[in-house]
Amino acid sequence: MWSKRVAALASSLVLAVSAGCGQPAGAKAGAKAGARPAQVAHRLEAIDLLPRDLDIVVRIDVARLKAGLGPGVAERFAARAAEQGGEGFVSEAIAKADAVWIGMRLADIDAGDRVLVAEGRLGEIHIEPKEWMETTPAATNEGVRIIDRKGITARNGTGRMVVVKDKLYAFISPVEVDATSRLLRDGPDEGRGDPSADGLISVDVRGHRLPPSLEKRYPSIAAVIAGVVRVRGSATLADGGLLVNIDLTAKSAEAAQRVEKFLVTLRDNVSDPKYAGLMQTVKIERVDTHLHVRTTIPAPMVIAALSGAE
Repeated sequence: MWSKRVAALASSLVLAVSAGCGQPAGAKAGAKAGARPAQVAHRLEAIDLLPRDLDIVVRIDVARLKAGLGPGVAERFAARAAEQGGEGFVSEAIAKADAVWIGMRLADIDAGDRVLVAEGRLGEIHIEPKEWMETTPAATNEGVRIIDRKGITARNGTGRMVVVKDKLYAFISPVEVDATSRLLRDGPDEGRGDPSADGLISVDVRGHRLPPSLEKRYPSIAAVIAGVVRVRGSATLADGGLLVNIDLTAKSAEAAQRVEKFLVTLRDNVSDPKYAGLMQTVKIERVDTHLHVRTTIPAPMVIAALSGAE
C-alpha cells in the first residue's frame, strides 16, 4: 500500500508542477496603449513573487535539464502539462525557460493554488486580448507589467500574469492575486520558500500539521509530520541517474527519531518490484534534530516521470 502512496505522491508533484500549464508563445500580451506611468527602480527576482503562505516551493533548472537529458525532455514535460488540461501560454514558458519556480500550499495542493514563475529568454507570449487587461499601477517596479484576467477564473487557472521585460513571467492563480499585489507594493516576504540553485531540481518545504480530517484518519503519520520543521532537498545529475539529497529538520531529537523510524519502515516495506530496488539504495542518517536522506534514481525512471511514460 505504501509503495503505491509513494508513487502517487511523486506523480502528484510532477502534475502539481504543471498545474495550470499548456502550450506556446509569440505576440504581446494585450497591453493598453499610451504612455506608461513613472515606475520604481528595483530589480524584481523570481523568488520575490512567492508569498510566504505557499509552503512548498520547487525550483526546476530547465537549462540543466535540457543539457543533461536532452532538449526533448523539456518539450515532453511541457506537452504532458498541456495534456493535463492546462493553459497553453504557461507550458510554452516552461519549455522555453532557463529556470522555473513553483510555489504551492501543501494542504490545498489539489485545489491548484499556486504561483509559477518562468525565467529566461522568453520573448512574448500569446494570450487572447479580449480575456486580459493591463492593470499596472503607477508605483510599480521598473519594467514590470501586471496583466489581469477579466471575469471569473477557475481556482486552478491563471488569474494574473506579472511580466518583467519578457525575461520573467509569473502565472498566478486567483487566490494568490492579492498576495502578489502586496509583494509588489511592500517587497518580498521574509521566511518565504527559497530552494537552492543546485542541481536539476531543488525543493524547500516548511512543515505544518495535516488538516484535522487527515490527522484523524492517519494519526500515526500525522504525528510524524507534526514534528517536521523544514525539508530542503536537491537532485543533481550524476553517473547512472539523479543523485537526490534531502535534509530534514525536526522540532526535537525525539521527533527526528520518529521520522527516521517512519522512513526506515517505508524503505524496508516496499513490495512493488518497480520501486523496491530503488528504495533499497536509500541511505538515512540522523544527528540530533537533523536527518539526511540520499539515493540515486536511475535515469530511465527520471525521464519516464517527466514525460509521463511507464
